[in-house]
Amino acid sequence: NNHILSDPDKTDPTDKYNEPKWGNEFRLGLDIKYLITQDIVNDIALNPDYGQIEADPADINISYFETYFVEKRPFFMENSTLFDTPIEVFYSRRIGTNRDYIMGNWQTQMNSIVKYAGKISGKNKNGLSFGVITAVTNDTTPSWTEVNSNSNFLVGRLTQDLFEGNSYIGFLSTIYNDSTETDYVNSIDMLSYFWDNQLVLDWQIMNSQSDDESHSADYNGIEGESGNGLSFEMNYNPNTSGFYSFLDMEYFDRTLNINDVGYLYRNNLKKIQGGVGVYWSELDLPFPILEGKVNLKFNKMSNLDNLVLSNSLEFNSTITLDNLWYMGGGFNYLDEHNEDLLLYDYYSENMDKKDRLGPPIMIPEGSEINIYMGNDPNQKYIFNTSALIWKNDYEDGRSQSIVFGLSPSEYIDFNFEYIQSTSKEKYRWLEINPNRVDVLEYIFAASDNQLQKYIYEINYIHNRKTSIQLYGEYYINYNELGQFYKYQDTIDSYEEVDESSIYNTYKNTIDDESLSLSPQDHVYHYTKDHILNINLVLNYEFRPGSNIYMVYSVYRDVVGKRMGSFSEFLKYVPSETDLAEVKFTQSLYLKVDYWFDFPISHIHQ
Repeated sequence: NNHILSDPDKTDPTDKYNEPKWGNEFRLGLDIKYLITQDIVNDIALNPDYGQIEADPADINISYFETYFVEKRPFFMENSTLFDTPIEVFYSRRIGTNRDYIMGNWQTQMNSIVKYAGKISGKNKNGLSFGVITAVTNDTTPSWTEVNSNSNFLVGRLTQDLFEGNSYIGFLSTIYNDSTETDYVNSIDMLSYFWDNQLVLDWQIMNSQSDDESHSADYNGIEGESGNGLSFEMNYNPNTSGFYSFLDMEYFDRTLNINDVGYLYRNNLKKIQGGVGVYWSELDLPFPILEGKVNLKFNKMSNLDNLVLSNSLEFNSTITLDNLWYMGGGFNYLDEHNEDLLLYDYYSENMDKKDRLGPPIMIPEGSEINIYMGNDPNQKYIFNTSALIWKNDYEDGRSQSIVFGLSPSEYIDFNFEYIQSTSKEKYRWLEINPNRVDVLEYIFAASDNQLQKYIYEINYIHNRKTSIQLYGEYYINYNELGQFYKYQDTIDSYEEVDESSIYNTYKNTIDDESLSLSPQDHVYHYTKDHILNINLVLNYEFRPGSNIYMVYSVYRDVVGKRMGSFSEFLKYVPSETDLAEVKFTQSLYLKVDYWFDFPISHIHQ
C-alpha cells in the first residue's frame, strides 16, 4: 500500500508551493519457483513489487553518464553469475526502470511497472549451463489489457565448461521491443585459465542491431543501425614469484548501443590500461609487518577521433601487519585530457541527446593522493578509513570516509559509514544559456561544493525464524555558486559575465519574466539538497523455506532549501515564497513465499 506525496508542476520553477496530496496504491502480485529437476529451476513473477531490503544510495546525477545501481532483488540475484560477462550485456536493473530515466530525459518516476517476469536456468551433466529471462514492463499502466505501450525483454544465455570445468565459452543474446523499435545484441565471451591458473584470459565480442538508425544517437548523435565492441583482459600471476601483471583493452565503435537491456557507460571509445606489481608474503622482518604489495598502473583512453579522454599513471602500496591491520596509500598523475561529454544539458527541451551536447572541454593536468587503513574484517568490530586529495588548475578538493562495524554476538551486527567531500571548482558546468536562441552559450560558474552522507545498517536475528533489518541513509549536498562565466569554444576561453544579465535571483524581486531563475535558486540544479532513505524489513520463517516479509520504506527529499539541522529537515514545509520542493514517499510491502515439495522421482533426468 503506497502513499505518495505529489510533486509540484515543474513547468514553473518559481511556484513551488503545493498542498500535500495523498494517494493510495494497492497491487497484488504472485511469485512462483518450481524445481523442474534437481538442476533446472523455473521462476515466474506476476505483477511483482520487488520490495528491497536495502534502498538504492541517494544520488543526484544530471550529467551525461548514467548512474550504475547494484541489483538487490532476489529474483534477479539468484543464479545471476550465469549471465555475467566482461561487458554487461544484461544489466538486470533495466527491467523495472522507467525508459525516460534510462534515456536521460526528465521524469518524476524512476521505476516502471513490472507486469511479468520469468526465468529458467539449469546445467546438465556435460557442463552445459543455460538460462532464459523474459519480462514485460510498462512505465505508467499496470493494466494487463494495455499492450501497445509495453516494453518487452528477452535474454538468453549458454555456457559450456572447458578444460575439466576450469574454463568456459559462452553466448548471450538479448532482444528489446516496444512500440517504436526492436533492438538486438549478440555476444560471445570466453574465460580461460592456463598453467595452473597462473595465466587468466577473459575476452568478449559483441554486436548490436536496431531497426531504428537513430538508436545509437542516444550516446553521441551519430546514427547507425549496427555497432560492434570488444573487450580483452589478461592477468599473469606466477606461483613461483611475487610478481604479477595485468592488461585490459576495450574498443566500442560510434554506433554500438546495448543500453536497452545492458549497461555501457559510453561508446566511441578506445581504452588500454595495465600494470605490474610485486607481492611479498610472510616477511621475516624486525618490524611487525606480515606482507606487502606495490603496484604501478597506467590508463589511456581516447575516442575514435583520437581525442585524449584519459592519460594517467598511478603508484600505490599496501602493507599488512601481524595483527592483520592494513594501511597504504598512492599517488596518481593525470595528464592533460578532455571531456567530450561534459557539456550535456540535462534539462534541455531537445529530446535527442545529440542536441544537448556541446564541444569537448580541456581538463588541465593534475594529481591525486590517497591514504587508507583498516583492521581485520573478521573481528567482532571493523574499522576502516580513507582520505583522498585532488588538485588541478580548475579544481581542488578532498574527501574522507569512516566505516565502523560492531558484531557483539552472532545475533546482531551494526554498521555505520560517514562520507564527507569538499571541493572548489573554478569552472562548474551549469547549462546552455536559456535566454539565447540565436547562438549557443555555455554557462559555467565558480562553485564551493560540500557533500555529506550518513549510512546506518542494523541486522538482528531474534531467533532461528525471525529477523529484522534496518537501513538508513541521510544525504546532504550544497553548491555555492560564485562568479559566472560564458565559455567560447572557438577560442577555448571563459569570459566573465554578470549573473544578473542572464538570470533572476531569489535575492531580488522576480519581476523580469524574460530572464530564467538562477541555477543557485532553481531546484532542478540541486544546489541545495537533503535526502533521507529508510528501509525496515521484518522476516518470519513460518515453515522451512517459507517466509513472510514486511518492508516499510520512507523517502524524503527537500530540494532548494539549505537546512540547519536534521530536525529542521524533518519538519520543513515550504512557504509560498520558498523556491523549494518536498518530495515524500512511504510504502508498506508485504510478501509471503511458500515452498511446496513435489516428488520428482518420476521425472526423467
